[in-house]
Amino acid sequence: DGPQNYEIILSTRNGLLHSVATGGIEDDFYKMKKDFYFLKSYDCHFVFMRYQRGEVIGLEGHLGKLVFNYKKIK
Repeated sequence: DGPQNYEIILSTRNGLLHSVATGGIEDDFYKMKKDFYFLKSYDCHFVFMRYQRGEVIGLEGHLGKLVFNYKKIK
């Protein structure tokens, strides 16, 4: 799982996915392909995890060689 009590809130801003993480860290997600996004600010990318019927159930974050899983809250 992701770091304890760490949350990433996603919204759209200027046509991009925008994240606000615990501690106020903000960044834009840039799309590589469906469900795969990266950040330009550091070596980090994210993959949306889905049920077979397409519903998003979480987010997998890759920071360098570390992998964190975030469950969908809302």
